[in-house]
Amino acid sequence: MKRLLSLCVLATLIAGCSASTGPSLMVQKAESDTAYSAQFDRAYFTQTANGQVDVVLLSDGQGPSPEVDRPLQTSTDKTVRQIVHLRVLWANPRGIRLDNPSASNAMLTWHVLASATDRVAYTGSAWTKVSVDGNEATLDIRNASVAVHKIVGGCDDPLKRASLSGEIVARRADATVRSYLNEISNLEKTESTALLPSRAPVTP
Repeated sequence: MKRLLSLCVLATLIAGCSASTGPSLMVQKAESDTAYSAQFDRAYFTQTANGQVDVVLLSDGQGPSPEVDRPLQTSTDKTVRQIVHLRVLWANPRGIRLDNPSASNAMLTWHVLASATDRVAYTGSAWTKVSVDGNEATLDIRNASVAVHKIVGGCDDPLKRASLSGEIVARRADATVRSYLNEISNLEKTESTALLPSRAPVTP
């Protein structure tokens, strides 16, 4: 029963709600003509001095935080959470086309957390064009592909392999991004989720 429930929850999550006005990614399962919309509540980014951009897409049903650079407290209800991390390693160089199917300049991880002990992680790569204007970044994500990396607990994997695409607008929030990247790091080290603190440190 638990595995069946997890599969149903994840399938509903991937299908998403087309009426949402938040960030979204188009998802197409490998060897399938069916496309889905993965919906997120908010998107944040940070940028290093050498131009590397880290973006996190978040979904936990809580909506945007009223505080610019602090994550909300982790939800205490049964909401399925999603955390997508996109790390753009270098910007668009001359001579490389976005429609080149082998082009890749970003690493992508996607964590779907059904509970503190049940989750699915996907990893892959993408070609992403980034335009930063002050505290806002626009990302054009193409040629993204992911495959299941880890299944923990009673979750099932409804995707196996999939392609992703979409245009995301993220706001700058350095401390928030660091906080979620720490959570992702903890997820990779343990067999259960590491809950976020109620507040992240304030960016200097």
